[in-house]
Formats: sequence, C-alpha cells, structure tokens
Amino acid sequence: LNPESFESIGEIMTLLSAPKSSILPSDWAVNVLSPLLFGNGNVDLWSLALLYSTPVALYFIAAWSHRRFYIRGYSRTQEGRHGKSLLMHLRDWWMKRSVKRAGSLDDRIAEMERDTRRPFGALGQLIIKDRIIFTRDASQWSNILVIVSLMTIYLVNYKNFSAFSDIKLMGDVGLYFFNLAICGFVIMALSGRFLFPSISLEGRSFWMLLQAPISLERMLVGKWLGAMLPVVVVGQLMIWASNILVLQTWFYMLAGCLIVLLMTLTIAALAVGFGAVYPQFHNPNAASIASSFGSVIFMLLSIFYMLLYLAGVFRVVSVVGAWFERGKAINLYWFDYAGLGFSIGVSALVIMVSIKLGAASLRRRL
Repeated sequence: LNPESFESIGEIMTLLSAPKSSILPSDWAVNVLSPLLFGNGNVDLWSLALLYSTPVALYFIAAWSHRRFYIRGYSRTQEGRHGKSLLMHLRDWWMKRSVKRAGSLDDRIAEMERDTRRPFGALGQLIIKDRIIFTRDASQWSNILVIVSLMTIYLVNYKNFSAFSDIKLMGDVGLYFFNLAICGFVIMALSGRFLFPSISLEGRSFWMLLQAPISLERMLVGKWLGAMLPVVVVGQLMIWASNILVLQTWFYMLAGCLIVLLMTLTIAALAVGFGAVYPQFHNPNAASIASSFGSVIFMLLSIFYMLLYLAGVFRVVSVVGAWFERGKAINLYWFDYAGLGFSIGVSALVIMVSIKLGAASLRRRL
C-alpha cells in the first residue's frame, strides 16, 4: 500500500458510502436516534411516524397486490400467457408469419418423411432439446435477470475503481486482472446455477438418454454446448462493457475477450462434469442442487483453476500490452511462453478430464 494515498482512499470510501436522502428509511432512523444518542435536540416525530407507518402501509399494499395479481401470475407461469396484451399480439403475429413461411406442422412433418436425410445428428438433437427446455422453464432463465442486474451494479461502480490506479494503489494491469477475476466469479456463479444441475434435472427420464445412440461422453458434451450460450454471452458482455468504461486499448479488450472465452469454456465443462459426478436425480429443485456439496467442490476447483490460469497469462499480457501502449520493447523469456502454454494446456486438460470423470461416474451408477 502507498501511505501517501490514504487520504484519497478516504475520499473513495466516502463516494462508496450509503446515499443520503430524506425519503430513505436510513435518514429517518438517523433523525430519530441522533438526538437520543448525542442529546443535541428533540426527536423528529415526523421521521418516527414515517418509520412506523411505512412498513404498515407497505404490508397492506403487498396484501392487496397479492390478492389482485398472485393467482393470475402463478397461473401464467404454469400455463403460459393469455389475453390480448401487446406482447401477445406480437407473439401471434410472429407465429403466423413463421407458419406462413415454413408451412403448417403437417406440411413440415410430411416434408421430413419425404426427406430421408437427417438434418441433425443425435448430439445436435440433444443440444436443441436442452435449449428448448431451458427457454420454456421460466424458473431457470429468469435467474439470469438477477445475475444481469448484479452485473450492471458492478459495471456502474467499476469506473470508480479506476481511482485505485490513479492513486498508485493498484496499477493499470492489476486493475485489468482484477476485472478478469470478477468476470471469472460471475461465470462460475452462472455455471454453478445453470450447468451444474443440468444432469440432475433429467430426473427419472435420465434412462431415456441412456437409450440414445450416443456415448455418455458425447451426451455430456451436448449438455456442455447446449447450456453454455447464456454464460458466454454474459461473460463477453461484462468484459467488453467494463473495458470500454475505463477506455482500455484494443489489445487489452481483445486479450480480455479471449481470456474470458477460454475461461468460460473450461468452467462450464467443469460444472457439467462435476454435476455428473455428484448427481441428484431425486431432487427437482435446481437451486437446491446448485447449493449442494458437489457444487461447493466445483466452485473451489474453479477458483483454483482460475488463479492458475490468470497467473499463467499475466506476464505475456502485461508485457505485450505495455508494448502496445507505450512502445516498450518486448522482453519475453522461455518461462513466459511456458506460462502461456501452461494456461492453455490446463484449460484443455480440465475440459477433457471433467467430461471423462462425469461419464465414468454415471457409468458406475448403471
């Protein structure tokens, strides 16, 4: 730590402190407690009344909203949307347009019967099945909105973290790899929530997958590829948006994109593999599966892999980035190239070993 930067750190902590506003309950509580604690005036009775009346009012509003909307909302989540809202009109228009262009269901079935060629292999059909089930299950994809909201909060505050670089508390490269680590944790959380339970959620219908003309390894690869798209999209959006906010150079942007992409592929494969090592076919709750003992093991291994991976690419990225920014000579040694190769090799090894371990574990359960 740089002792000369402590004053600036205090300013940063002040910026990151809780907001002050007369409409927030925290402000009401301060107005009530300050006179009692410090004896500097009378208690603000208006703030005291707001502290007690606001929860009561919110309770009645919540009760009214529950009676008015809960049954209808619950029914829609189980049966699908109904009514004549704008979204429903758009959906109906799009479906009619699709049917008009592709033909009716009977016409398409007849065309498939006439065409003996198979448009997709068994692995492609498995990927399509997983994507359709994922989009149909609102309890699954709606959780992405929570992750995206947290990601938005991080991005809004990430620009303030550049002050650590300005006060020499953390260099530009340190801030860059800190951002990569945060992206890795987000990817790990998404993989643990969506990819880790993918095998367990098959439940009693898992025996149908065993009858498919594919090996267990290919089935796990299908799970890996089928559920990886939202994780890749969120990871890429996060790294690009954060780099643009702090005006990184093009090299750091492209390098971060590739680093996060390979990290996403590896952590996703690790999630699928250990989800097969620790399956819970009797448990239909994805959130419960994602917080199980096997998920904890997956997260610990993901953190260990992420540290090794970022440590291996650190030297090469920092040296080449300095050359792009300031024109410094590139002085890379054999251990720098070895570290880069180690990171790539470890990623490939983790992917293969995870799939092999998951398939072997499922095979022992047969």
